[in-house]
Amino acid sequence: MSKHIGHHITIDEDVFVDSNFLNQLRSIDISLSHIWMGDFECDVDGVNVQFRRRDGSMETPEGFVGRPHYVYSANNATVSQVIEKMITNNSTEEV
Repeated sequence: MSKHIGHHITIDEDVFVDSNFLNQLRSIDISLSHIWMGDFECDVDGVNVQFRRRDGSMETPEGFVGRPHYVYSANNATVSQVIEKMITNNSTEEV
């Protein structure tokens, strides 16, 4: 795998991704917009998905590059869809 591959992890039903994951979203034609202080968002089929940077209170999962980001959407199926597209494209791996 590429050293720039993204990483994701699910903890208690919450999904977290690393900085490489955010960069690899381009590989599935998703563009991010910067919200504020390391938080990003995108639109996936008309549904807003946010990537909220975690502060230092969360231990960075082993294998992650950069800070972890909590993935939020009012539609959890959309989050799952993004993760599955990234896996299929070999752009992320679960840690």
